[in-house]
Amino acid sequence: MSCTRKGTGTPADTAEAEKWFALAADMGVPEAKFRLASIYRERKDAEGHREKAEALYRESAQCGMTEAMFNLAAMLCERGDHAGAVGWYRSAAEKNDPDSQFFLGMMYLEGKGVMKDPKEGITWLRVSADNGNEMAREVLAKAGKDRHG
Repeated sequence: MSCTRKGTGTPADTAEAEKWFALAADMGVPEAKFRLASIYRERKDAEGHREKAEALYRESAQCGMTEAMFNLAAMLCERGDHAGAVGWYRSAAEKNDPDSQFFLGMMYLEGKGVMKDPKEGITWLRVSADNGNEMAREVLAKAGKDRHG
């Protein structure tokens, strides 16, 4: 299915991929729900599909998919639900996702969805940096809070 969407070994056909992902999603396959949500989120007419994408990401996230947790958190941020986003970033961060660790750290630094807590923010940014996130390393270096500061 993913090959059909990306055009690996076959011409790219998002409509065909969507059909198959929808079928598998209806059967409860978390990965298919995630892929279908991604198709919906990327659509030009995204407004009609954002709610579907968010619901499918939520279902995949509830099954433990870290990528879905991250994408759901990003969607919640996009619509201004920072408190909801923090919960999903935290869930993915605790599963050792460096990008979620970075964004959770930034949420604490900026006080978005949580009480502003620079110490907690720096802690998450350090964890993210230790896990290879370059953006976290850059923020820490600019703030003078890298391992040397």
